[in-house]
Amino acid sequence: DKDSTIALSDGPVKYETIGASPNIFSGARIQGVDRSFQKPITVVAQVEGRKSLVDTKWAIVEGFRERAATFVSAVTEEFPLLILHDPPGSNSYAFIEKGNTMCTRISNTKMSGFSRGIEAEVKIGFKLTAGPSFIVSALGDNGAGIWIKTRTVAGLEGGGLNGENIEICMSVNENFSTSSDPGWVGEDIFAGVALNLIFALADVLEANQCTVTLSETIATDLDQADPFETTYLYGKSHIAQSLIPELENLIRLGGDATVEGDLNGVQTPIRLQSAVENWRNQLTLNETLISAGVSSGTPDPFDEKNRSFSGGTAFSHTQTVDTSRVTAFTSTRIFVDSENTAGLSLDIIGFDQNIGIAFDQTAEWNSETESTEASSQTIGYVLADEDAGDFFTVDVGIDPRYNTKVFSTLSGRSSNPWESNTQKRDNPIIMVDPPVQFDVDPAGAGVVQLTLINGSESNERRRYVIAAPGETNPQNLGLEVGGARLGGTKEYLLDPGKAITVDMEVTPSTSTFSYKDVGVMMYPPDEYNIWIGDTRLPFALSDTAFFSVFFDSTGGNVQTSVLAKGWNWVSTNRAAGDLESVFERVALSHDDLVRDKDIASRYDSTLGWVGDLTEIKPGVGYRLKVQRPGYFRVTGEPVESTEPMTLERGWNWIGYLPTKQTHVGEAMESLHEILMDGDAVVGQDGFAQYVSGVGWVGTLTDMSP
Repeated sequence: DKDSTIALSDGPVKYETIGASPNIFSGARIQGVDRSFQKPITVVAQVEGRKSLVDTKWAIVEGFRERAATFVSAVTEEFPLLILHDPPGSNSYAFIEKGNTMCTRISNTKMSGFSRGIEAEVKIGFKLTAGPSFIVSALGDNGAGIWIKTRTVAGLEGGGLNGENIEICMSVNENFSTSSDPGWVGEDIFAGVALNLIFALADVLEANQCTVTLSETIATDLDQADPFETTYLYGKSHIAQSLIPELENLIRLGGDATVEGDLNGVQTPIRLQSAVENWRNQLTLNETLISAGVSSGTPDPFDEKNRSFSGGTAFSHTQTVDTSRVTAFTSTRIFVDSENTAGLSLDIIGFDQNIGIAFDQTAEWNSETESTEASSQTIGYVLADEDAGDFFTVDVGIDPRYNTKVFSTLSGRSSNPWESNTQKRDNPIIMVDPPVQFDVDPAGAGVVQLTLINGSESNERRRYVIAAPGETNPQNLGLEVGGARLGGTKEYLLDPGKAITVDMEVTPSTSTFSYKDVGVMMYPPDEYNIWIGDTRLPFALSDTAFFSVFFDSTGGNVQTSVLAKGWNWVSTNRAAGDLESVFERVALSHDDLVRDKDIASRYDSTLGWVGDLTEIKPGVGYRLKVQRPGYFRVTGEPVESTEPMTLERGWNWIGYLPTKQTHVGEAMESLHEILMDGDAVVGQDGFAQYVSGVGWVGTLTDMSP
């Protein structure tokens, strides 16, 4: 796929190149020739002092072309963790908010105190000494009195925080909601846990003689795949239109493989077919829950059963449940108490008297740790629509499994987009007449009448567009309405229940004279802008009428063929003549070429045709190379289509003698007895191969002059 330059001094050179990956794309027409699946290699020869020569060869490269990797989710359960239902209205949405807050509070306090005062122990009374005589030593003391002990202190006790009192909180919040975008009306969402499988596909191109086969294969070994856990949030359409078809395609290509991955810390195997069934069960569960929720006989005490709203308004509703609990609590107390007295001890009147100073000291430390957890859940919805004239009446219920809101539209009127169970404000209807035309003069313009009807169910004036879908007009048939080409769009404002008829002129392009099943689409433009955001589903609010037109390529005594820039296969069924007369009406350029199987001639802008080929004969196939597109017209009486042709073994360059289009099998009927498997016929726009017992198989189905 890169340019290379080779310097030559004398003689031929051999150059080898690698075709690299195949061209897997079909439908390309280069200079009027179908180049599906082909890749070109162009050689430019430059010799000093001479004109450069350019030659391009086309080839089909076989092999495979790997696509970029993608992933698919496989669920092991038929129940998701959550389903959130989308309410009607182009700007409506539903939501759920979940929050968890975990806090740990640590409190440290210290208390201390000091006091002082007087402590006294006083004894008041009398004391006697008794004995035989005052001379003799006392035999004992006796007395009586009052004993008083007092303690009076005063002081200060205080406490406070020590700077280590903290509270640590961690909050986790999750918010799920459906979309408020008009393009996602009715898109319920699913949340859960799945295994993600990364894989890659490859396109495989194979050529067997004249048959090209394009298929796909798995470029990933599913047995070696390493799925991983994921938390998913998917819309309903993604599950139905992407996940399930992707899994089914993997099963078709690689069989019902079993993959295994870590799910919630456990190695979990799952078959791909089981994953498909689980996804389908989730979609079915969703519809069941909606039906059960709106038909439940138990009303929601916090909401109305039915709500009605119109475009340009908005209503919101929320319900919140809060829960908190203490998950742990610890308390620690450390304390010190000290009582102290210091003073004198006296002996007064025979009694011991104590008096002193008292002082006390206390200290206390407290530490508390508390852990709490709080959770909240809020469910709600908003009903809104931006289109004036839209209105809805909606039943509201509670999902019996997930406790979310469910909705059912009872009636209404809607647009942009139209929603089920409501009137269609836009309802386009288009008809064509005639649906098929033959032998239309290519020099003029054929006319197809379009009838446009506004079938609005709400009986409103509405705006519509007509356009030609490109996929139905690959040969670029010219379409004009009111003097303007219908390559883009044309708008009409139509009254309700009214029809208008407009003429559409059709003219052939330089590609062909036959146009089959060309479509003209009628649709409301705003609905189209919404649909174009997701084309996986059909465009519901559109109507397409199809017609076919076949231009007369003979034109009486004139046979007309379309010439594309570059090489063209041409032949004539007229009694032709020399090159000058046959190509008189062709816009020739210097160095244009014409050749049959054996000889050729080149057009010189000064000398005319130069070469061995001097005349064009009926029934012979020629290749004509022109630098400008145009028409090849031959004037004369048609020759007998029964005139025999001589065929040699191998390739034969033959013309087509009949004046009308014929099926390839009918055209080759006279060869039936000598045909063998693998015999082929190749034309400007395709090929066909003969298969015994079946007939002609390929892209060339009809032959035309």
